[in-house]
Amino acid sequence: MRAYQIIILLISISILTSSIGQLQAEKQFKFSVINSTRSTTLIDLLSNSSSHSNLLYLIQRARLVPTINLLNSSTLFAPTNQAIESSPILSLALKQKSNSNHALEPDNLQLQLRQTLLYHLLNFTLPNATTSPIMLETLLLPSPLTPKQPDDSNHNSTLQGLLSGHGQKLRLIKRDDQNTYIGIDSFGNGGILLNLKDTQVASNGIMISIDQVLIPPPTLSKLIKSMPELSILNQILKDEYLNQLDLIPHLTIFAPDNKSWDNINLVELKYLLSNFSQDDIIKVFNSFSTIKGISNHHQQPIYYQDLYNQIEKSEHVVLVNTSQGYQLSVDIDPSTHKLTVNGTNIIQPDILTHNGVLHLIPKVLLPAESLTLTLEKYLLTLNCTKFVSAFRSTNLTNQYLINSTNPFTILAPRDDVFEKSLSKLNFNNDNEQSKEEELKEILKYHIINGRYLPEDLIDGMLLSTELNLGKNDQTNLKQMISVSVSNIEGRKLILKDDKSKKLIAFGGVNVVGQYPIELKNSVIYNISQTIERPPDFLELAISDLSLSTCVASIFAAGIENELRSLNSLSYFVPTNQAFQEIGLIMDYLLLTKSKNDLSTLLKYHAITEVVYLSNFNVGDNKRYPTLEGTEVYISKSSKTNISLHNPTSHNIPNNEEIKDSLIINKRDKLIKTGTLNIIDQVILPNNLNITIGNLLKGTKSKTMLELLESTNLSSIIFNPTKNQKDRDEKTFVVLCPTDEAFTKINLTYYLSNPNQLNQLLLQHIIPLPQKNSFDSNLKKKTIENFKPLLLEDGIIYSTLLSKNEGGLSSYSDLSLRSNSLKSSKDEDEDGKKKIEWIIGIKGGHSSAKILNFGKTINYQNQLIKGGGVLSVNKVLLPYEPNWWERWGKSLMSWFIIFCFLFLIIYLIWRLWFKKREPSSQGYEYVEPMEE
Repeated sequence: MRAYQIIILLISISILTSSIGQLQAEKQFKFSVINSTRSTTLIDLLSNSSSHSNLLYLIQRARLVPTINLLNSSTLFAPTNQAIESSPILSLALKQKSNSNHALEPDNLQLQLRQTLLYHLLNFTLPNATTSPIMLETLLLPSPLTPKQPDDSNHNSTLQGLLSGHGQKLRLIKRDDQNTYIGIDSFGNGGILLNLKDTQVASNGIMISIDQVLIPPPTLSKLIKSMPELSILNQILKDEYLNQLDLIPHLTIFAPDNKSWDNINLVELKYLLSNFSQDDIIKVFNSFSTIKGISNHHQQPIYYQDLYNQIEKSEHVVLVNTSQGYQLSVDIDPSTHKLTVNGTNIIQPDILTHNGVLHLIPKVLLPAESLTLTLEKYLLTLNCTKFVSAFRSTNLTNQYLINSTNPFTILAPRDDVFEKSLSKLNFNNDNEQSKEEELKEILKYHIINGRYLPEDLIDGMLLSTELNLGKNDQTNLKQMISVSVSNIEGRKLILKDDKSKKLIAFGGVNVVGQYPIELKNSVIYNISQTIERPPDFLELAISDLSLSTCVASIFAAGIENELRSLNSLSYFVPTNQAFQEIGLIMDYLLLTKSKNDLSTLLKYHAITEVVYLSNFNVGDNKRYPTLEGTEVYISKSSKTNISLHNPTSHNIPNNEEIKDSLIINKRDKLIKTGTLNIIDQVILPNNLNITIGNLLKGTKSKTMLELLESTNLSSIIFNPTKNQKDRDEKTFVVLCPTDEAFTKINLTYYLSNPNQLNQLLLQHIIPLPQKNSFDSNLKKKTIENFKPLLLEDGIIYSTLLSKNEGGLSSYSDLSLRSNSLKSSKDEDEDGKKKIEWIIGIKGGHSSAKILNFGKTINYQNQLIKGGGVLSVNKVLLPYEPNWWERWGKSLMSWFIIFCFLFLIIYLIWRLWFKKREPSSQGYEYVEPMEE
C-alpha cells in the first residue's frame, strides 16, 4: 500500500511537470481571486471551512493530501458537506467512517473514491469561460477499478491509465446569463453553477465551492446502456463484449444511433442481434472505432475540437484509421461549418466515457460487404439458432453453412419446435459419441443437394439429401426425401389474390412462413418441425397392421438381421391378404421344417438395389437381382400401374402366376437403406417346389397323410414322374379331410378292408386334366392364381374312383357349389364378400366345406396346370345307390309320364267325340205348368 502511494505521488509530479506548457498557454485568461496569504494551502482552506469537513475527511481517507500539497497553481472544485451527503458514491464512503479497520474493507485503496476526488482537481488555475464549451483536463487518470499488482507484466500500462497518461476531460461554459457552469454536456447543457465571487485562494491554487459533486464520465458499457439512442447497439454488443470494451484504452467511437440501423440489410441486423455473431460483432464495432489518435503516433481519444483544428490547420480531409483497418473521412461541412464523417453529420459529439470519447452519428459506418452473409447467418435471422447450434456441436458448420460452394436447399425448423421435436426422436444409444453421430445424420437429412425453388418442385418427386444411404459412407448413394406439392387455391385462409402459392411439404413436414429465403446458390425453407429420418425396414413394416404376416414370417425365418445389414435394399412386402391367398403354401412354409423354403420366398422379395418408382417410365420393363439369388422383373404398363413378375419360359410364367403382382402404393415408401413397397400378391421364386406332400403337411392332417402313405397311391401323389415329355401327364388335387372329420367315420372298418380304404382315398383324388370333362369349355378357362383347380359354381370333376378315369364307380364325380357369406366379419381386406365353397358327390348326400387350398409348384413341368390340396371339413364316403335310387325313381318317373300322357289323350278324345254327336232340330215340347 505504501508503494502504491509513492506511485500516485510520482504520477502527480509527472502531471504537474507536463502541465507547465499548458499553464503558459493559458496565461491569456484573467482570474477573479480574493486576496491570498502565501502560507495557506488548499488543505488549510478545507480545514478552516465548516462546509467542507466531509470533503477533507474523504481526501484524507483517499490519501490524496500529499498529492494536493505538491500541486501549484491548481484548481479545486470543493463540494459542500450537503453535496457529498447527496452523492451516492461519496456518501457511501462517509458511512464507512466509523470503521476503524480500513484494511478489512473490500476496496481498501479507495480507487473509486480517489478517482472521483481527482476529477475535482485541475493542475492549473481555472481559465475564463467562453460562450462555447471548452474542455479542461483534470487530474483524473481513468484506470480499471481493480488495480494491478506492481509485479504484473501490464503494470506500466496501468500507470498510464485508460487515456494514455492524459487526464479526464471536464467542460466549462459561460452562458448568456454571464454565469459560469462546470460539468456540462457537449451541447453546453446541464452542469453545476460556479460562484466565482466566493473563490478562495491558497498558496498552491484556488478553491471554488460547489453545491453538487462532479460525476466522472461513466464506463462505456454504462453509457451505452443508459442512452436510448444506442439501445440497438447495446443489444448487438451484449454485456460480455461491452465489459471488455471498458478495458480498451483511449477509445474513440463513432457510434450509430438506432435509426441508422434501418439502412442496413434486415437479415444482417437480425444476425448481429443473435447470440452467434461474436466474431462479426467485433468486426462491426472495430469498423467505427479506433484506439489511435488523429496521428497514428499520437494515442489518445479523438475529440471533436481536435479534429476541427487539425482540418483547419491542414486545410484538407483528415483520415481516421479504424481498428478494422478501414479509413474514415472527416471533413468540415462548408454550409454548416460542422464536422462530417464519411459525409454524415455528427449528431452529438464528445460524449465522454471512462476510457475515451463517443460521437453519435446517424449512419452505420460499415463498408459494403464487410459482413459476408452465409447460410449460417441467414438461419440465425430466421430464429433457427438451436438448429445452427446443432450444426456447430457436430462440426458440420464449415462444411455446409459457411465454406461450401455447392448449392444446397436447407430445411430449417425454428427454435420453438426444433428442441421439442428433437426430444421426441429416438436415440438408439446412450453413448455420447453415438448420439452425436445420430444427430449428425438428422441434420444431414435436412440438407438437400441442389437449389430448389417452389417452381422447381413437383408433387411426388424425390430429392437427394446429404445423408448417406444405409452404411454407404464411401459411396455416392444418398438418402432421398419426398416432396409433396398441393394447391391451396380456394382455401379460406388464403387471400384471393394469393392463388399462386402452393402448400409444400418435405418428408411429410410442411413449409411455414414466407418461403423461400434465397442466398446466392442456396435456398432456405422454414419447416414446422424436425423431419424424421426414414425408419428401419422392419420399423416401417411393423407400423402397418396389414403387413403383420410378412413381418412375423421374416422373424420366423430368422433373416431380419441379414435384411438390416444390407447397404441397399428395396423390399416388396405382400399384404396379409396376399399371404392368405396362397393358402396351404403359407401354412407349409410356417412349419419349423420349412424354414429354408420360407427364407427363400422372403428373400425373393428383397432386391439388392435401390428401386424408386418415380424413376420408371411407361413401357419400362427392368430386371433386378434379388437377395435369394435369382431375378425379378418390374414393369410399368401405365401411369398408375407398376407390377412385378417372375421370369418366363416360352412366354409362360415360371411360377404359373396368371397375373403380375401389382404395387399398391403409388409413391415410394423410404426406409433407411432404400425403399419399401406394398404388393397385392406373393411372388414365388423359381427354385421353390411345393408338392402335394408339402401341402398335406401344411394342413396338419396327419390321418390323411398316413392313409395315403400306407397305400400304393403314395408313389402317384408324392413322387410324380419328372422330366416326362408326355403333355398328358397327370397332376392331382387331393381332398384332405381334417383329423376331426376322420373321427366321425368307422376308420377301423376301412383299415381292416384295404379295398374299401383304397376306394375311400380314390374318392378324394381328382386327376387333372380331366379326360371327359362335363364342361366342354373347362379346358379353355383359366385357373386363378394359387388355386389348385378351377372353382366355378356347378362345375363337375371326376375322381380316380370314376369310371371315366379308370375307376369302378359311376357315382363318384364331385360337384362344386358356392355360398356368399352375408356377415361383415366374412369380408376380406378389400371389403369384398368371401365365398364359401361346398364340394360333394354328384347325386349323393355327402358334401364338405372347403376350408383351405394349396397349389403345387413344379418348375420341372410347367405345362401341367393346377394340382394341389383342398382341405375339407368332412370325409366324402363312396356312394352306391340302392335299388330304389337306381331303378325305382326311374320307373316312377316313366309311370308318371305315362299317366300324364294318358290323361291328355283321354281329354282330347272326349272333346273330339262330343263334337261328333248329332244335335235335335225344331221346337222342343214343354209340359204345361200346373195352376
